[in-house]
Amino acid sequence: MRWWELAGWVGALALLASRWRLNLLRSRLVYIAGSLGLLACAIAVGSWPLAAGCAVLVGIGLTKLWHLQVRREGHTFQVLEVGPQDEYLRYLLRIHGQDILAHQPGFVWDGAAGGRSAAIVQHGPETIGVLLIRSEPHEPSVAHLELDYVTPRYRNITPGRFLFFESGFLQARGFRYVVTPPGMQASNYYPRLGFRADGDHFCLLYTSPSPRDGLLSRMPSSA
Repeated sequence: MRWWELAGWVGALALLASRWRLNLLRSRLVYIAGSLGLLACAIAVGSWPLAAGCAVLVGIGLTKLWHLQVRREGHTFQVLEVGPQDEYLRYLLRIHGQDILAHQPGFVWDGAAGGRSAAIVQHGPETIGVLLIRSEPHEPSVAHLELDYVTPRYRNITPGRFLFFESGFLQARGFRYVVTPPGMQASNYYPRLGFRADGDHFCLLYTSPSPRDGLLSRMPSSA
C-alpha cells in the first residue's frame, strides 16, 4: 500500500472516530488529523476538488479548536444554583450514576443533610456538569466538593476553569477554600487547574473575592 493510500484510509477512519463519544478537545484534534490525512491523499492523487473540500474541513477543525482553546467558550457556560433536593438534580444523578461511580466509587448524596448546596453547569441548553458542595458550621469558608462531575463530551479543563475561576460562583457565596473528595490522586485534572495535593485530596485557596482579580494561591499543606 502506497503512503497516500494509507493516509487516506487513516484519515477516513479518524473522521469517523471523531464522531464517537470523545471529549470536545480530543474530538476536534482527531477531526483535524483525519482531514489532514484525506487532504494529503487527495493532493497525492491529484484530485483537486477533493483536496479543496478537505482543506475546508481542516479550516473548520482549526477554527473550532481555536474557539475551544483560545476563547475557551467560557462565554457560553453558565452556573445555575439548584436546591440540594431538586428533582432535576436527582434526575441528573440518576442518569449519570454509573459514570459518576466509575470515577468516584462510593459516592452518595444526602441533599437533606445540613450545609449542602448544589449547582448545575450549562452549555447553552445542554446540562454538562453537576457541582455538589458540603460546608461545615465550624469552617463556613471551606467548600468540600462532594461531587464535581462533567459529562464525557466536555471532559477537559475548560468547564472547570470557568466554574472555579471565571464564574465567581464559589467566591460569591463566601468560600475561600475548595477541597476535593479524597482519593483523587489518579487524576491530573485538579493539578492542571491549579489545585495542590494535600494528603488524600486536592485543595485550592482563593486570595481574592473576585475571580477577575487574578489572584489565586494554593491552600497550605496540613502536614
